[in-house]
Amino acid sequence: MSDDQLDYEAYVRHCGNLYGGIHEDNNTPGILRAQHDHALYIFNPLRDLQIKAVTLSARLNDRNALYCMLHGVGGRLRMIWDGYRSIIFTAHPEREKGLSSNEQSSITRDINVIYMNLLGVLDNLARCFAYERIRNF
Repeated sequence: MSDDQLDYEAYVRHCGNLYGGIHEDNNTPGILRAQHDHALYIFNPLRDLQIKAVTLSARLNDRNALYCMLHGVGGRLRMIWDGYRSIIFTAHPEREKGLSSNEQSSITRDINVIYMNLLGVLDNLARCFAYERIRNF
């Protein structure tokens, strides 16, 4: 996956060229296509991060580092992926009707799950590093 595929502005420029330009209105076909494509391109790399965490854990020597990587980083990345998946399937760019109260609550929860677990991934990575590299941690 190239950096261009993860760059939203690159999608906007590309889709704007395909669909006759980008205007102030955020509902132009180019903007909607850029939003849709970008959301899908983030989906797989996010899933792949979880696989990389599990793969990396096989190279760790300390049992606490292994636990932090598998159950901390891996588990949190799964929660982030689940939350992101729920959001893009509920509030996709092509959706024309408003969100119900339950959908709004679910998306609010998922956004918070993503945020909390992003912070948790950083904490778990730091702990993993400390267990693996610092004696008597």
